[in-house]
Amino acid sequence: MLPKFGEIQDLVCIKTETAEVKAEPVFPEDHGPGALPKSIHYLKARVELTKVTALVFRRREINAEVS
Repeated sequence: MLPKFGEIQDLVCIKTETAEVKAEPVFPEDHGPGALPKSIHYLKARVELTKVTALVFRRREINAEVS
């Protein structure tokens, strides 16, 4: 999705009926100092699936919600 980008987890969240849940890296070492560029970033978030309304991306190049 993005090249080397240490704060990607701060730009992706899952929006529910009552809140936004920030994503966390599945492999934190992929986002630390000295991490190599990645074409795929694995993120996770804990929410009840029945309450999910959208997946939100916030970045200069893309600002979108997928319902």
